[in-house]
Amino acid sequence: MTSQQHKDIDEAIGRAVYAGGLPLSIFDNNKFWETALKKLNPLYTPPTAYKLGYPLLKAEFEKVMKAADEKMENALCVSLLSDGWKDISSDKVVNVIVCTPDPIFFDAIYPGENRENSDYIGKILIDAVKKIGPPKVLIIITDNAMNMKAAWKIVIDKYKHIFCIGCAPHGLNLLAKDIMKAETFATLMKSAEKIVKKVKNKSVNLSKFKINQSRRYGKNAVNLKLPNPTRFSGSDIMLNSLEKNKAALQDTVLDEDIDIPYSVKANVLDDGFWKSLRSARELLHSITKAVNVTESDSARLSLVPRVLMDVKQSILKILPKTCLTDDEQFHIVERLRYRIRFICFDIHLAAYILDPRFRGEGLSDEEVGAGLTVIQSIAENLDLDKAKVLANVLLFKSKSGFFEHKYLWETVCEVEPSLWWQSMCKQQIASKVACRILTLVPSTAGAERNWAVYGNIHTKKRNRLKKGVSKKLVAVKSNLQLTHPHMFVQQSKRRCGSNIDFYIKEVRPGSLYATYDFNEDDDDIPLNLIGIPNNLLHVWNGTLFEREDTESDFDEVDEDDPDNVEQDSDESDTDCESDCESDASSTSSDSDDEQEDEDTTMLID
Repeated sequence: MTSQQHKDIDEAIGRAVYAGGLPLSIFDNNKFWETALKKLNPLYTPPTAYKLGYPLLKAEFEKVMKAADEKMENALCVSLLSDGWKDISSDKVVNVIVCTPDPIFFDAIYPGENRENSDYIGKILIDAVKKIGPPKVLIIITDNAMNMKAAWKIVIDKYKHIFCIGCAPHGLNLLAKDIMKAETFATLMKSAEKIVKKVKNKSVNLSKFKINQSRRYGKNAVNLKLPNPTRFSGSDIMLNSLEKNKAALQDTVLDEDIDIPYSVKANVLDDGFWKSLRSARELLHSITKAVNVTESDSARLSLVPRVLMDVKQSILKILPKTCLTDDEQFHIVERLRYRIRFICFDIHLAAYILDPRFRGEGLSDEEVGAGLTVIQSIAENLDLDKAKVLANVLLFKSKSGFFEHKYLWETVCEVEPSLWWQSMCKQQIASKVACRILTLVPSTAGAERNWAVYGNIHTKKRNRLKKGVSKKLVAVKSNLQLTHPHMFVQQSKRRCGSNIDFYIKEVRPGSLYATYDFNEDDDDIPLNLIGIPNNLLHVWNGTLFEREDTESDFDEVDEDDPDNVEQDSDESDTDCESDCESDASSTSSDSDDEQEDEDTTMLID
C-alpha cells in the first residue's frame, strides 16, 4: 500500500465518520474494528481520534467550505438566515445559514459573555453580509423577537438594499397560539391533553387501549400524541389523533378495570366534547398545513401571500360554526388580521406578483402598489431603468405583448418560478429582478433544522467536544452534499410539491388585508365576494393596520429589558423543525389529578 492510497482511505473513512456523526474515537481500543479492517487490508491502520478530530477534519472542513463559497458565488442572490440555540453544555450558539435557495451552513458564533441584544445580533448579521458580499444578500430572515427586530434596523441603516423579515411558519404558529388562547379552546385543550396523559401514563390503561385500538383499526391505528410546547399548530395533530381513536377511547373508559378519573370518562363519552374538538381541529388545520408547506426546502417567498389567503378564508368560513362565543370569535378575527400584517411584508407581495403561477392574482390595488414599489427599489439597486422594469412587469401581469404567447404559460406549474424566468423570458428586463426575488425562502427552517445536526453531534456522551471541533463537524455534515451530491438522495419530506400545488390550483385568491365597503342594502354581494360572515364583517372592516402601530399594540416591550434577552419572548420560542408528534409524558401526581377532576367540567355544546 502506497502512502497516497493510505491517505485516500483515511480521508474516505473520516468522511464516513463525519457524515454519520460517529465518535472520533471509534477506532481507538476497539479490537473488532481493527480485526475487520485488517481483513480488508492487513497493512492498513485506521486513523486515531486525534487524526480524525484535527488534520483530517480540518482538510474536509476546508473542502466543503470552499464548495460553499463557490455555490454562493454562482448564485444571483442569497437569503441569510439566523437563529439562536443552546447546546448540551448550555452554551449559546448563533447559527448563520445561507440559502441559494438550497441551505448552506455558513457560520456558528458562540456569544460567550456577550449579551444577545440588538447591537450584538446586528454586528453578527453585518459581519456575515460582509463575508458573503453585500450585493449578494437581498434578504435576512430571523425569528420575531424584539432584539432581532431592533437588529434589522441596524442592518438596514448600513445596507439600504437588504430587506429584513420574520419567519413565516413562526408567525403562523403564533396565530395558532392566539386561537387556542380563547377560553373555550383552552378548556378543550386542557381536557384533551388530560385524556392523552391518563391513557398513556399508566401501563394498564395503555395496554387496554392498544388492545381496543388494534381490534377497532388494525394496521391503520394512529398513536395518541401530545403537542410540542413551542409548536402551537401541533395542537391540530393531538386533536386529530384523539378523533381518530374516538371509538377505542370510548371502549377503554367503559372498561371497569381501568383507573381513569370521572371527568376524563365524561368527556370521552360526551358528544358535545367531540363536536367542540372537531371544530377546533378544523380551525387549526389550514394553519398546520400552511406551516408544513412554508417550512419546506421547496417553499419560496412568493408562496406566503397565497398561503395566507387560504388561512384567512378557511378561518373566516369555519369560525361561525365553532362553539366559540361571539367575543372570542371577534378576538380571533382581530388577531388574524394582525398576524397577516405580522407575517406578510411588501417583499412578499413583490414576489407574489412576479411568480408566473400567481401574477399577483387577488391582490388589491394598494397591495399591488406596495409590491411594485419593492420591485422598483430592487431594479434601482441593479442600475436598471425603473420605468422599463415596471412596464415589463405590467405586461407580464396582464399577459400582454411578449407574454401573450400561450407556450410560455404551459410550464409555469412544472418548473421553479426563477427557472421559468431565466429560461423562457431571459431577455425581458423584469427577469433580472424576478430571477433574484423568486429564489428567496420564507422561513428560518433551514437554520433550525441545523440544530438537529448539532444535537446529534454534540451529545451528552460527547459533551467534551471543543467548540471549534463541534463547529467543523456540523459544517462538514451539513455541507457534504455540496462536494458529494451523488451520495445524497433527496428527502421527500423536505419537498412539499403536492401541497404547493393545492395552493396554486385550489385556493381562491383574495386580498390579504384591504378594507371592504359593506352595503347593507345589498349584503349578499360583498359577502359572496370576500367570504366573510355577516356577524364578523364589521370586525374585519376598518382602517388598515400600520405595521409599527400594530406591533406596539400587541407586543409589549419590557422597559427594563427592551431587547427581551433576560427572559425570552414567547414569540421567539417556536422551533419550525421541532417534532410535532412529541409523545411527552405528564408529570402530574395523583393528588393533582383529584384536584383537576374537581376543576374540570364537561364541554357541552
